[in-house]
Amino acid sequence: LYASALGIYEFTVNGETGSDMHFAPGWTSYQKTIQYQTYDITEQLKEENTIAFTVGNGWYKGILGFFNQGDHYGTRTALIAEIVLTYEDGTEERVVTDETWLSTTGKVRYSEIYHGEIIDATLTDNEVRPAALYEQSKEVLIAQQDEPVRITERIPGQKKLITPEGDVVIDFGQNLTGVVEFKIKKERGTKIVIRHAETLDKEGNFYTVNLRTARCTDTFICSGEEDLFRPAFTYHGFRYIAVDGLGQEIEASDFTACVMHTDLKKTGDFTCSNE
Repeated sequence: LYASALGIYEFTVNGETGSDMHFAPGWTSYQKTIQYQTYDITEQLKEENTIAFTVGNGWYKGILGFFNQGDHYGTRTALIAEIVLTYEDGTEERVVTDETWLSTTGKVRYSEIYHGEIIDATLTDNEVRPAALYEQSKEVLIAQQDEPVRITERIPGQKKLITPEGDVVIDFGQNLTGVVEFKIKKERGTKIVIRHAETLDKEGNFYTVNLRTARCTDTFICSGEEDLFRPAFTYHGFRYIAVDGLGQEIEASDFTACVMHTDLKKTGDFTCSNE
């Protein structure tokens, strides 16, 4: 499978996550260079197959910079993909993105890197319509040059706090970059809001002034079944989260911080006598 997008994308094969790579195709000067990714999906294929892509704004058309402006590189998201099937007799078949593909609006209702993501798990019957072709030069496409972003560590919540202002706060024990993952079963339509912060103020309250206009807030709406929530098209810098919508009976270990960064190979380390 070859894929790229104007925006950032993730995909599934027969309902299962297609790759552990996040934020593909990455942030480039899109007018000059758009990376494409290559995946071996052989082991995920069956007799009948469904491949689905979700595309978010990302850096391409999302809100970036100090003035809350979007559409820096373009005004709409788009996707290109090609599946190359090689049979045992050596013949090839290619399945490409064209007007025969179908599109719909999924459970991710909103996503911005600065502001966060809204996932509504109650939305299952959205209108399906044919995909529309989008004119885009393919001359800017190049094979991926950098290491991909992955979840490199999972850190469970270390401590639950009730701040003087009454916020229910989970402390992960260190500052990190990534998102929070949690599994929950609540009544259909239950709304859970998670805000992120790097520090508490001197009184011990949740402190977000240093984030300026970035909302850094993720919202999840439960389906009524067991839901596994983890944002896909945003990330945050944080040590603490404030959890609204679940009361004070939650446990710190209910939430896991997924540390995300470019998955570089470690080539060395440093130690000295001064701890």
